[in-house]
Amino acid sequence: MAAKITRATNSAGNEDPVQAAVQQLYSEGPERYAEYRARGDNSPETLAWRAVDAFVQEHSLSSAAIIDLGCGYGADVMRGWRPASYVGYDVSQWMLDRHVYARQSEATLRLADLNEAPTVDLPRANKTLILSVLALHYLRDPANLIQKFAKPGRWFCFLVANAESDRSSIGDDGVVRLQQGTMKFTYFAHELSEYVAGLNYPSSFIAQQCGGEDKSKQQPYYLLGGRW
Repeated sequence: MAAKITRATNSAGNEDPVQAAVQQLYSEGPERYAEYRARGDNSPETLAWRAVDAFVQEHSLSSAAIIDLGCGYGADVMRGWRPASYVGYDVSQWMLDRHVYARQSEATLRLADLNEAPTVDLPRANKTLILSVLALHYLRDPANLIQKFAKPGRWFCFLVANAESDRSSIGDDGVVRLQQGTMKFTYFAHELSEYVAGLNYPSSFIAQQCGGEDKSKQQPYYLLGGRW
């Protein structure tokens, strides 16, 4: 049985430069992004996903109930996970249709604008993981979304862009406009590490750079993980 794909109800909002870029990249032209993601075993995205998988395995979260905020089409490492349940939200129907869990009955995939902080019915499970990979830095106010899930006992793993590594591309408006080959990425330069660390004071918290082969240099991504 295939995963359920439903449409979340979103209110209309004013378009900003980041959201316009997100719509073009992930909704209107996702094939180009998919090609970019498939650059090889040592691409920054592949290395970063390995860091996510390492965190999940270290804390025995591959069988947790997973809420995935900005799920895209997932990643190959997820094929080895066996979540008790999985609910993924994304702005791109094209990616949801191609999600690695699209044919799994325990998965529910929903089209949603995360800026609207969709309401989620969290399942009853021994462990719940709030996952967000390469999504939160596209939100003008990620606090509006994250604070809905910051409850005692829940695990979280957020992979976000490291704006420090892209400092030369930050404009006066606090928006990063980054050209990588033929791809253009636009995101907010939030201090997400400091915010998450202080949100309901996690009982455990790590912030580690990842995504680059040379560990002596600034890495393109941050992995923020822990337990509230």
